[in-house]
Amino acid sequence: MPDFFAHCLIGVITPLTWKRKRGRDFLVAVILSTFPDIDAFFSSLHRILLHSVVILIPLIIIVDMILKKYGYRVYQRLSLSLLPLIHVIMDLSTRGIPVKILFPLVDYGYQFSWLLDSIIINLLQLSPYSYFIEVIRVDLVLLLVVLFLIITNSLTCKYIFD
Repeated sequence: MPDFFAHCLIGVITPLTWKRKRGRDFLVAVILSTFPDIDAFFSSLHRILLHSVVILIPLIIIVDMILKKYGYRVYQRLSLSLLPLIHVIMDLSTRGIPVKILFPLVDYGYQFSWLLDSIIINLLQLSPYSYFIEVIRVDLVLLLVVLFLIITNSLTCKYIFD
């Protein structure tokens, strides 16, 4: 599963995909990319309360409104607002504690790492090196998230104006 540093890395990378960035943008992005893990301080609620889309969707809307008030452009607000959701997607796809993405509607945890494992196993067969599948899974998810951020920021800058 991705650790705190992997989630921070996504926060640091996010403003790097923008043309205009300020120092505070990095801090805001790291806070938002790690925000869902605040529920880890309440061990019985970890990967439940702040990993639920039922709670994250209103949070995303509130974050977007706050960012708009502080003058962030549309493409910046989009990528920043989605960071908590990206955090959850990373947790869902890299194994570890199951994520209760539909809490409180459904009290069942999900884990979709098995979707990536068949790809990773095939990649490992091509490699002359031996790796841990867990490490490659996290690296692959990090790569896909970074590509997603670059592509969406590029498209939003091109087609959506403030």
